[in-house]
Amino acid sequence: LDQLQSGQHPLPPEFALQERHLRASIALQRDDTEAVFELIAPSDFELLADGFVRQVHLAVLGFAYCAAGRYPQARALHGRIVADLAHAELDADMTLIAESNLLLGHLLEGDNREALRTGNALVARAEAAHGRRSVSAINSAAYLADALYEADRLGEAQEVLSHRLDLLRLTSPEPMVRAVIVHARLLATQRSHEEALRALVRDEARCRQ
Repeated sequence: LDQLQSGQHPLPPEFALQERHLRASIALQRDDTEAVFELIAPSDFELLADGFVRQVHLAVLGFAYCAAGRYPQARALHGRIVADLAHAELDADMTLIAESNLLLGHLLEGDNREALRTGNALVARAEAAHGRRSVSAINSAAYLADALYEADRLGEAQEVLSHRLDLLRLTSPEPMVRAVIVHARLLATQRSHEEALRALVRDEARCRQ
């Protein structure tokens, strides 16, 4: 992006808002939530005409609020998803990813009951709309598996992760790490601590590739 903007043919001014969202997405992958908040704000939503970019806006900003511990803002943003997006957009893959931030916020706040309620509904919607191995379904499934494990519902946690771990190991860091840890904890509980440790070593090696 820097090279593009400093070159002979920089992005036209009308793409400035999209560029900021792309930079905010990169900042989020670097755990730099302050940069995210400097680049985008809730008010930007009104300026975005493209539906997908609006969904990305809600997903990136919502995750940044959760990562920064700003859970009330994350919940308020979720309300905006329901209120401001067109009905046809509510079950879009990226919208469901944005909604999973509400589930993540419940987990981080320690409200496991709400995490279970939200997670079960969200995974069901994602599977119905896009399939069990869609991005939105595996993203929500990782968070739901965490909540199920904490509720000592081990069989359900294992089922939620079943036939998804291969994709979860390739997804964004937060759901990937949660899925890997829950899987290891299930192995330790149901098989042996040694097998759980071996699985963690293998997963660590994959992450470093």
